[in-house]
Amino acid sequence: MNIRKLVYKKNDSNISYISVKNIFGIYLILIIHMILATGCASTRNTGKFEEIGRGYPRWFIYQSENPELVVGFTRNGKGLQRDAEIRYCGYHKGFSIQGVLYVYPSGDFNFSDYHFYYEQQELDDLRDNLEILDKFSTNIYNGDYIACYSNKGSNVVPDKECIMYSELVKPQWVENFSKNSVFLSSGYYYGIGQYPFWGNENDSWITAEEKAIKNIASYIANQVIDSKTYFRYNDEETYDHVIGIYFNHKLKEVLVCERWLDLTEKMAYVMVKIKTDNIEYEYK
Repeated sequence: MNIRKLVYKKNDSNISYISVKNIFGIYLILIIHMILATGCASTRNTGKFEEIGRGYPRWFIYQSENPELVVGFTRNGKGLQRDAEIRYCGYHKGFSIQGVLYVYPSGDFNFSDYHFYYEQQELDDLRDNLEILDKFSTNIYNGDYIACYSNKGSNVVPDKECIMYSELVKPQWVENFSKNSVFLSSGYYYGIGQYPFWGNENDSWITAEEKAIKNIASYIANQVIDSKTYFRYNDEETYDHVIGIYFNHKLKEVLVCERWLDLTEKMAYVMVKIKTDNIEYEYK
């Protein structure tokens, strides 16, 4: 018996019939499209965390191998190109960090009120001057992607080799994170950021990257001034010691070096670097 499914064509009041065979063909095409779009990360949404191999293209894990590349992230499925433009503009042309980070030595609470600022004119000049070279899906349900871009006509070829974190050895810079989130080597400041790897995958990578930059800025601030001391009044009617780290930094030529995903601890790590001459700090 020939089974048929009743459907309506868009913008057509007439009822049409499409066979199950045709529907299966359309579904197969969609599946193939999703696999091609997601690349080596196509299985990341199909099972438990421990069961997912967590494969990423080489250009994403070892971004510093292609310094001309910039990586863009969607937020809730939107803004992929714009995010890449902002990062390219800020990391290459320069940006500033302004605000304050309050740190409680007891470790039970931190409060931040700082922001990254970019030159609007630089962003406007860059608009539509980047071309996408590769992308992969991080969430096929809400349309989240991570992509790499370069200037149009740059002839940069990203390495699309699929690398599984389960097959890699944890790098030494991750092992040393608990002791040194910032270190100095060969005229560069290296900063490491981490963030829990759950919820939105893109947000985890973005936040870890921002924390790496913030850690360098905090290190510079602590080297220049003595942190101011504040007090707050607790519910228990006791005073607590608070350190305020002020940000008034200008940075340029920030390079994302490497990304690491700890499959055991479910933690994302990002390491960035910047020349010591390319960061300025002025205490207000």
